[in-house]
Amino acid sequence: MSEVIIFELGWVLLFATITGIIAVRLKVPPVIGLLIAGMLIGPNVLKLVATGSINSFSEIGAVLLLFMIGVEFSVTKLLSTGLSAIISSILRVLVRFLIIHQVAILLGFDPLASLFIAAMFSISSTAIMVKIIEQKKLSYRPEI
Repeated sequence: MSEVIIFELGWVLLFATITGIIAVRLKVPPVIGLLIAGMLIGPNVLKLVATGSINSFSEIGAVLLLFMIGVEFSVTKLLSTGLSAIISSILRVLVRFLIIHQVAILLGFDPLASLFIAAMFSISSTAIMVKIIEQKKLSYRPEI
């Protein structure tokens, strides 16, 4: 069993590296290359990685992504942007959370599951946008 997971991890790393390099050469965000890699090796196209392994790898990836953002997070830079930027950011995340929560309930999820879905989408999209902004070197602009 562990050999299969290691073999699948090898496929994930190989395809992620190749599509990441191609994305950089095409001057698009590497996140797009990683999404394409996931589609290719997943259970719907090449079937190189099982669904259970995908779930484990995605959890590890989300934790690492949020950890990297936390490491690079600067409270002093956040406070220097001003109160209006902080309030508008909190409101955006809150509105996104509430909308996704209501959509999940309308789709038939129970209230607890819809809370988790809303939290996952409202935080993960923000984390992905932070990485894209950093990779495009836009984080040093004064308005960001």
